[in-house]
Amino acid sequence: MLVYRLCKNTEITNILNFKNFSQVGNYFPKNEKLNTNSYKENIKYLHFFKAKSDLLYLALSTNNCICTYDIPCYILELNRGTGFYLDYYNFKDIKTVDEFAIPIDQLHFSNLVKVEKIINYIDMDDWLDTFNSNVEVIYSNNSILKHLMSKANIDDVIKLYNILMADDIVLQINNNFDELCQIIPELKNMIGFEHKHLHHHLDVWQHTLFALSLAVQDFDIRLALLLHDIGKPFSYFEQDGVRHFPNHPEVSCKISQNILKRLGFNDKYIEKMGYLIKYHDKNITLKEINNNPKLIYSRYLVQECDALAHNPEKLSKRKVYLENTKKLIFKK
Repeated sequence: MLVYRLCKNTEITNILNFKNFSQVGNYFPKNEKLNTNSYKENIKYLHFFKAKSDLLYLALSTNNCICTYDIPCYILELNRGTGFYLDYYNFKDIKTVDEFAIPIDQLHFSNLVKVEKIINYIDMDDWLDTFNSNVEVIYSNNSILKHLMSKANIDDVIKLYNILMADDIVLQINNNFDELCQIIPELKNMIGFEHKHLHHHLDVWQHTLFALSLAVQDFDIRLALLLHDIGKPFSYFEQDGVRHFPNHPEVSCKISQNILKRLGFNDKYIEKMGYLIKYHDKNITLKEINNNPKLIYSRYLVQECDALAHNPEKLSKRKVYLENTKKLIFKK
């Protein structure tokens, strides 16, 4: 999941030079009231924010590098808190934002995706309007490329990454739909394909877009959601006017793995994505959580977005399952 941090030149220089976080971070007392996070003694932390716009509430005049990190959702969830800041537009109000306090030993240099240096001091009133034109990229690393076995389709993979990682993913897909279908033409089969089932109020493609709109800014989660129902047009039977899709996860998995192989992804990544898609409908067990909590949390996130994109009148049981499963995953 993409998160953001505002920092000084010295911090990013240390990270880029030493390729680790041993020279950065801060200690915080146990009773620190800057946010709702709990801090441990003798451990350095760095703070990250869910949205780039949240950086508006920090001290822009003393920090001049904006860093984008791709940190696994499981690590973020374990260190999630709420930060409290004065609302710049109304100093009487407190603005609450998602804030992640990550111990530096849980961070790796590969998590760093991009460093943008602020060229001139940005007045807060102009923050959102002038940001893109007032920064210079001084470091960039597309982390998705590490999963490629073949670089033959690297341009298509980067295009796919940029589409799926957009802040407004539905708008980005709609604006780049023809290009997306050139990369994955199999998506066209989902468009207008009706579920004809009480648990769905949207066709397969619109359901997919809805699920994507709920997803965290994580490439693996969003790619799995894009492809999780791609096999439905080829795996259904109709009875009394109602469509049933008993083996669509398996069919979607097979189609998706063929797509990822064509794009040049390595076997390990294809296996992981196939797992997330094949088991997106199957309830998560405690044994699975104990065996691989990080992978299972990714599967949970896919399940959550998929479930909440179903007919809202039929969600009560699934919501109970999701709530109980999340508690099991993060049970201390």
